[in-house]
Amino acid sequence: MTPSASADLELMRASLLLESDPAAAARSANEILAGSPGHPAARLLLATARRKLGDPAAAAALLESLASARDDSPVRQLELGRAYAAAGRNAEAVTAFRRAVALDEGLADAWRELAEQLFVAGDTVEGDRAYARYYQLSPEPPELSDAIVALAGNRPKVADTLLRQRLQHVPHDVVALRLLAKTAAQLGDDVEAERRLNETLALAPGYAAARYDLARLLNGYQRIEEMLPHVERLLVCDPGNIDCLNLKAEGLRYIGRGDEALALMEQVTANHPDEEQSWIVYGTLLRELGEQARAIETFRRALAVRPGSSFAYSSLANLKTFRFDSADLEAMQRRLELPSVRGAERIRLEFALGKGLEDTGEFADSFEHYAQGNRLQRATFFYDPRIITAEVQRWRTFYSERFFKARANYWTCQPSRSGCYPE
Repeated sequence: MTPSASADLELMRASLLLESDPAAAARSANEILAGSPGHPAARLLLATARRKLGDPAAAAALLESLASARDDSPVRQLELGRAYAAAGRNAEAVTAFRRAVALDEGLADAWRELAEQLFVAGDTVEGDRAYARYYQLSPEPPELSDAIVALAGNRPKVADTLLRQRLQHVPHDVVALRLLAKTAAQLGDDVEAERRLNETLALAPGYAAARYDLARLLNGYQRIEEMLPHVERLLVCDPGNIDCLNLKAEGLRYIGRGDEALALMEQVTANHPDEEQSWIVYGTLLRELGEQARAIETFRRALAVRPGSSFAYSSLANLKTFRFDSADLEAMQRRLELPSVRGAERIRLEFALGKGLEDTGEFADSFEHYAQGNRLQRATFFYDPRIITAEVQRWRTFYSERFFKARANYWTCQPSRSGCYPE
């Protein structure tokens, strides 16, 4: 074996020690360098080991000479950025990470660590963009596949167990934390879901999917003043995101800014006429503003975009005064005959068809569809009295006698007026 081949073999062995025994990796790197002075890979290994041993200054000194060489590599720049970051040299870390992704746009870890340093520097917009690039490049950990399948199959308890096992080994796995929030929501514990999403965003502020999940959760509770900043932040990086635009419009209508919501959805549907859900949101706004004829026309546009749309049929049925024609009833019947139609889609169609048949006087068939819709809907509910008990106990603890005594002079209740108000 040639000296070069021997050095490469020792280098491979030493690299395996980096995580478990960086001191041993450093010793091996020094031994290689003693026999092959200037060996670039050995110097990179030594620098990484020294950073892991808590000496980022020494690591940076080694890497600076390597990074200036003609054969500079993205991996060296990545490690240089890590050394700078560990030493608190934020601006230099950002520069190194930017150089790493310029050399290799597919280097996911460099995008993630660039995002972290940009957040440290207070550059939220660029941090979010860098993290979005990292997210695009990073597949979900294969260790989470069973939990993902369990979630998709509406088996939240199984998913919960698997995800907690994962987090015992990798506590900062933000994908697992986000999935745990989804599991909590399926289990009916929105308080836990919100806590997990906030925990996720504390670790990964640029994780757009988690921020969107939190925005949806807040919107569901009509906590719009909290929700809107999340949506606005998402739209800065992705201004054409249909889901975020739809969610923003829903939030605006909740707080009485219907005209803004309507103008937004007019623009969205004009720019994206093939987006079914945008037509549904638009039609719902029109219905709430009393423009029933336009709402019907808009829900019909959703059906044109996606024939058989359960959202459109359900929205039309919820108008109460609308009457389906025979073609609508036949279309819903045909749709329900498809085995691929399941879950929430089937529930919406069952109720819409039940309403349509009721309006035509076919009460027996109508009742069967209502009953089936209710059976399916009930199967989606998870009830655990322990969760409800724990939630009630949290409120009892929070709204204690001490809580009210501390605010005794702040709130005034008048018998002649409804409710209490601040003095």
